[in-house]
Amino acid sequence: MAVPNDLIEQIFRRVGSNKQLTNNVKKGSLITFNYIFYKNDPYPLVIASTVNPGSKIWGINLHYLTFNYIKKTLRNCNNPFFSYAGSIKGDSFLQNAYRSYKWSGIKQIKVLDCDVLLDAIGTTRGIDPAEVEIIRKNAEEQINKQINPKANEVNLKTLNNIQQDAPTGIIPTVPNVPSINDPE
Repeated sequence: MAVPNDLIEQIFRRVGSNKQLTNNVKKGSLITFNYIFYKNDPYPLVIASTVNPGSKIWGINLHYLTFNYIKKTLRNCNNPFFSYAGSIKGDSFLQNAYRSYKWSGIKQIKVLDCDVLLDAIGTTRGIDPAEVEIIRKNAEEQINKQINPKANEVNLKTLNNIQQDAPTGIIPTVPNVPSINDPE
């Protein structure tokens, strides 16, 4: 499904140079940027918990979270009271995603529109466990039909193949194979 360019432009608003960030990036801002001092993630997606212009930005990198944690954490988007002590401390999963970024390493920063992302996430369809079970059983039945055909279907296919391969007028015979119960 293609995403219209105007929607992409609405999600990603260019902030400009890092000097202009003082007015745009604040607690609760959802930002993405190119980080030149990266260890694992060169393009982090962060909800800022502390912004200290000229020094560092601290926050939660959403790339280290599961989808459910991302949805939960995005509720703090644009929250001016979002902080380590109030929202992150005490949750080991969020603490593991908490990062600091040196201001001098941040390039091409963009502030994302939280409302658009929250609307998009809110419209995603959940997976119904009963529906998944029906799909699983259907797939299992189809696989079993292919792998474990009924004995009479196999016999009919085998006889048809033998009759098609046999020269005209010759009746194929099955070799005499001893049975397990036959004494030798």
